[in-house]
Amino acid sequence: MFRYYIMNEAERRAAWESFIMTREYRQSVRDNGNEWNEEEERARLEFVFDIAPDIAKAEKAKRLKVVRDEYHKAHTTEGVLITISIDQKQSISEAIASQNAVIEDLRKAKYSWMIDGRCSYEYWSDGDSVNAENLKYNPHIHLIVRKSGKLSVIRQHLARKFKNKKYGVYIFDVKPLAYNLGEEYVQGKKVEDKQFACLQDAETRDAYSVSHIIII
Repeated sequence: MFRYYIMNEAERRAAWESFIMTREYRQSVRDNGNEWNEEEERARLEFVFDIAPDIAKAEKAKRLKVVRDEYHKAHTTEGVLITISIDQKQSISEAIASQNAVIEDLRKAKYSWMIDGRCSYEYWSDGDSVNAENLKYNPHIHLIVRKSGKLSVIRQHLARKFKNKKYGVYIFDVKPLAYNLGEEYVQGKKVEDKQFACLQDAETRDAYSVSHIIII
């Protein structure tokens, strides 16, 4: 009675490596009009067993994220508002460079919770509805995403990503908010006593050629 034997990954690699070194294989390469080259054969071996599986895994994860993102865009009305504050000792130009670096890091991280993300850079707060001179310099980022999991996961990711005050990030806040309300908040549609700050934010962004809304 025959039994099927399934080799594991290490055994398949060892078998392949042994096969490409056999006289029969080398002769078959020559018979096809090619030169057998050990360096090329080992490079092909590395691609098959080391590189190709990683490419396939990454592509699968990418496709799954696209499907997941599309589902939440169509079915999720809950959102998460994230506020990331930058060191107030930085000048406006320095703060903008830090804000750009923060967003670029978040893009590269490809977190599963980064769904339909959009943000705005802001620089002023603590105004009132009577006196615009009460504005306080406070560079920060407001980011809204669709809720797809636990807020604690987002907090953990941000804490690790920006530990030791990376880019001058000294505090962040993560809280639930309906996605449509979060969009309006990011767009500067806030309560009356924040309107002076919103107007000054817009002027600052214009002065430094910063987009009013940034899609992540």
